[in-house]
Amino acid sequence: IDAEADRLEAMEASDFDRWAYAISRRIAREIVYPATRPEALECELDFRLLPNGDVVSIDIGRCNGDALVRRAIERAVEKSSPLPLPDNQRVFKRDLKILLKPTQ
Repeated sequence: IDAEADRLEAMEASDFDRWAYAISRRIAREIVYPATRPEALECELDFRLLPNGDVVSIDIGRCNGDALVRRAIERAVEKSSPLPLPDNQRVFKRDLKILLKPTQ
């Protein structure tokens, strides 16, 4: 029983990682960066989601971007809503934290 529980937990972790990646890609496509964007941008995003993927709230935590970059990310999240849903509904979280590290 323990081995099966471990297997299911590993599968769900992988499903969660795919879901978080899909969300970060959707948001990254929508960001219009200001000239002040740092070269290696990293921002923690805290979401509150509805079951259909609509974003109820967004909070940007630790972030190496300035206020203009943060606002650009907020606008991108608004444009991206509803966010993709996970293929495995068991990994859905109403309160979600992801690390946004968009590529150049």
